[in-house]
Amino acid sequence: MKINILRENNVKYTKHKIGEEALYSFQVLWYAKSVAFIDKPLYNYVQRGDSQSHLKVDDPWGGVALAMKDKVQEMDLYPKFANTINAFLLTASAVSANCLANNYPFSSYLTEVKRCRRRLSEVIDKKYPIDKNNMSGKARIVGWLLQHGFYLLIWVLAKLKAMRK
Repeated sequence: MKINILRENNVKYTKHKIGEEALYSFQVLWYAKSVAFIDKPLYNYVQRGDSQSHLKVDDPWGGVALAMKDKVQEMDLYPKFANTINAFLLTASAVSANCLANNYPFSSYLTEVKRCRRRLSEVIDKKYPIDKNNMSGKARIVGWLLQHGFYLLIWVLAKLKAMRK
């Protein structure tokens, strides 16, 4: 990528521990005049057991999703991407609900997942639809369960998935 894209548009990585590349990549792709992809591996991606992506956190993507919403609004692009931002917020909440189920016993999970659902209802923009076509199947299912208060089912599914590992 050209360094002037970064400098002219003040594009930088965020300080988020997980998902920090999302905002960076969005801005680079938005400001680029053209984009090309090379259809061969150029580096070897290694996931270490102690990497940031393996941290036991309750809401790994929530901060990044909110930062993306703020950045898109700051760039005056919000109406164009509002439905995608809603999808990102719902996906982040679904991921959080799954993490909460894995991190807490049921009684504590229940308190936390209800808080997660309240946060989601506060940040999702009800004036725009949710772009479910750009969500994974799992995020669509868990997101729907979360929105409709099926907390026990989310918890059971998370536990069953954890048992399969």
